[in-house]
Amino acid sequence: MRRVLLLISCLMIFAACGSVVEAEVESRVEVSEPEIIENEVHENQIPENEILENEVPENEVPEIILEDIVHEENTSEANYYAAYEALYQNIAEPLIVKATIFPQYDFIRQIGGNRVELSMLISPGSESHGFEPTPRDMLAIGNADLLVHIGGHKDEWVQPILSTVNREDMPTIALLDLVETIVVQHHMLCDEEDCGHLHHIPHLDHYDEHVWTCPRNAIIIVGELANILAEKDPSNAEYFRANAERLIAELSEIDREFAEVVANASRRTVVFGDRFPFRYFMQTYGLTYHSAFDGCCASIQVSPATIASLVTTVRAEEIPIVFHIELSNREIANVIAEEAGARTLELHSAHNISSADFNAGVTYVDIMRQNIINLREALA
Repeated sequence: MRRVLLLISCLMIFAACGSVVEAEVESRVEVSEPEIIENEVHENQIPENEILENEVPENEVPEIILEDIVHEENTSEANYYAAYEALYQNIAEPLIVKATIFPQYDFIRQIGGNRVELSMLISPGSESHGFEPTPRDMLAIGNADLLVHIGGHKDEWVQPILSTVNREDMPTIALLDLVETIVVQHHMLCDEEDCGHLHHIPHLDHYDEHVWTCPRNAIIIVGELANILAEKDPSNAEYFRANAERLIAELSEIDREFAEVVANASRRTVVFGDRFPFRYFMQTYGLTYHSAFDGCCASIQVSPATIASLVTTVRAEEIPIVFHIELSNREIANVIAEEAGARTLELHSAHNISSADFNAGVTYVDIMRQNIINLREALA
């Protein structure tokens, strides 16, 4: 809409330019009734006040152009053409950016503002780990200037999709490439009789992709994203970096508050009756965890022995809270809490948010602020 209004403004200025030039030519011709011609309005001339006040809102036209038009001494042909050219330059197409899931979507939303055309591929409220691009997503990716994704084994679809839509040259950003990563070792329970031990399966090891769950990583990611956007669109570099600085200040405060909660805590152990995407967070703030799942794989079933072990831990250490993550059915957390006499709370990993939260404009910072409150209660 903004570009349409600016384009209309250009056309109006160009029309006004022609009218003013024609009026200046007429004024040099001797006529018998100058008073009438002075007050006469040319049939193709649009009154200047209508252009500025009625047709285009002032905040849609660059201030410098408004000044050139409204001052009578500047209404020469050259000034009108200069105004037209400046306004035309202001109609630059914004960068089209596609983000796979919520964390990078929100970071770019905060950095890019209305200077980027941004969309999130995953639907709000849906499961992020099973995401596969639809034909509509593929078309959207093909029209983008930049694709921001997580990276790692869950995003192995990226390069094949880019090849399919003939966009192998498209710049892509993987969050895993921006920060230090943690390797997750995969273990399986031996099915041999009388064994019962977990064995390491090296070829199934992978990087933990949940780098954004730690605010200190988020600070690094935001800085890198701002630099990349500035490189792609130098005319808005200052705008991107100023927004990033404001967001980094908020994230730094979030980081300080998390560290303060842990420093003043009565315990350093938390229990998750759910999938577990918080390795980076736990490692950064020096917390110990026990979880029903080793990671975020939804296809693995938790064993009764694991649930019993978590119940024992909660009872023995008098842990008041059993955590679950967002958009979860909470069944395992509820069972553990009921058996151990604890309560459940959410620790939000920001994988995705509900449709209601998305429409309400909930941000990563909002999520982390609530996590501070819930973590303080769990460590009390």
